[in-house]
Amino acid sequence: MDKKIHLTDRNGNSVPAVIKRIAAKDMPYKKQGWKFDWRDLSKNSSSEFFALITDQGIEGLIELEAQDQGNGHIMMVMHHVEIADRNKGKKGLFKDCAGALFAFGCLYSALELEKSNNYFGFLVFSSKAQPKLINNYLAYGATQFNNTTNMWFDPDVGDELIKTYLSG
Repeated sequence: MDKKIHLTDRNGNSVPAVIKRIAAKDMPYKKQGWKFDWRDLSKNSSSEFFALITDQGIEGLIELEAQDQGNGHIMMVMHHVEIADRNKGKKGLFKDCAGALFAFGCLYSALELEKSNNYFGFLVFSSKAQPKLINNYLAYGATQFNNTTNMWFDPDVGDELIKTYLSG
């Protein structure tokens, strides 16, 4: 599933991009400036990996897995998400990378799960315990469960993320 989108660069220009499935051999290594070793994460994994790509290279990555919760209910889990260092902060090259990846995870949940599923359209994840990261997810509309690191984007928030970051 490829999703063509546009990112906004730091000068306000619209730049074409695509979010698409990525093979392990094409994933970056931790030593290339990434927090996670994406190639290592992909080993023996039942997850799907997607990259946000522009002409300049990989701008971000997301790991998604449909997990069976029993009784036919499947939950879409975001295990890892990361944007390239060059996109972090107010002076980052592209502004929309994190939002685009969250929106894609929500879209993937809606497309991959049955509407009768209790978790249809939800994207669940566990944040690192750092308050800055939790606050970042909250700023995108995530819900935090009882002050824990367990969080989710519900379908209504997902729809808004999709409209904001994936349309056009």
